[in-house]
Amino acid sequence: MSLETPSHENVTIMLKEITTKLQMINAEVMAHRTINLDDYEDLYDMYQFVTKRTTFSTNELNMLAEEIGKITIAQK
Repeated sequence: MSLETPSHENVTIMLKEITTKLQMINAEVMAHRTINLDDYEDLYDMYQFVTKRTTFSTNELNMLAEEIGKITIAQK
């Protein structure tokens, strides 16, 4: 399976990996969020950024959390 292909399953995989790698305290909240597939490329770009890094500054963590918050929506 390629994460380059927009799908809700890929969104779930990427959000889980991002929240795990960033050790986000509210990872459970993110587990119940998704994105509009129109924003898939933005999430994929963040996913690539996060998975290539080993450490993050506080500013980077805040920026990533803010950007993820902007493009995600609560699942019904």
